[in-house]
Amino acid sequence: MSTFAQDLTDEIRSMSLDIVTVRVDDPPVDVPVYKSLISHVAPYFRGAFDHAFQEADEGVICLSDVSESTFRIFLSWMHAQLLEGRTTSLDFGPDLSSISPSHSEKGFVDVSHGRSNSSLFDINGDQKIMHYDASEVKRLYYENPDWLAWYEATLNSLLLLYIFADKYSVHQLRDDIMSAMLGHVLAWNFWPEITHTNAINMAYEHLPCTAQFSRFLTLSVAYLWDGADDNASRKALAELPPSFLVDVTIAQARIIARVESVESISDALEEDIPNSCTFHEHIVRDEVQCRQRLVNGAHVFASIINTCSKEAEKTLAVRSSS
Repeated sequence: MSTFAQDLTDEIRSMSLDIVTVRVDDPPVDVPVYKSLISHVAPYFRGAFDHAFQEADEGVICLSDVSESTFRIFLSWMHAQLLEGRTTSLDFGPDLSSISPSHSEKGFVDVSHGRSNSSLFDINGDQKIMHYDASEVKRLYYENPDWLAWYEATLNSLLLLYIFADKYSVHQLRDDIMSAMLGHVLAWNFWPEITHTNAINMAYEHLPCTAQFSRFLTLSVAYLWDGADDNASRKALAELPPSFLVDVTIAQARIIARVESVESISDALEEDIPNSCTFHEHIVRDEVQCRQRLVNGAHVFASIINTCSKEAEKTLAVRSSS
């Protein structure tokens, strides 16, 4: 059992299993949670429930800006800490079983059944990559409106979870989201693009400029957007925050200053973003502890991807029925 899980288990055993209530408003609902659990992973809640505030007296805290779905994804991540060391299958969206990998020596997803029971990370804690036949993937997924809608909805769900973690200072969750998200994009070799205006606008509206999620979006566009003058790009440029475009321009200028040509910008991506620690704050764990967590805690990151993916599917189902 990991140090985190052991500490949490010991704390629970030494305390009464008091139940507190978290009240969210989208839709309005009261969610009962174990006080010891939520206080352990989030200092904000520990402060609210353990001090002389109204929340401590009543055992209820109201989160007026958090949806029930986002809060339950957080709870799923929170409980996953206690299951450390167990295998969890991964759900990266549509079934990949029809696609044969071009080579699999660095396989990220076991496509024998379209799902994976293997670790997200190799023995060094680095995300693994599966390479598929590019033309086949492009035809089945990258040019498939349904898959693109699912990808964007999953990205938005991850972002909403990160916004929650940022506002309520759940430091480890922020790092774990970045690990899960980088693993997600590497599995598909499909990074956020300039046309993902909903996510970019949401990040720049609700996160500080120093947030790692915002930095991830900026670098993704900086490395991979070629400045194509097409209708989609022109529409996106008109909808994006000027501050984001400035950040992308600065990032591209820095990249170009040390690469041979504009065409080689995308080639620098793997070198400059070798693993998810590039986007970690390491407040709870240092880099060595972080890499060990990546090796042993694949189920934690799988939990984030699975729950956000399922939420994306629900969102699309509601959208299609309305």
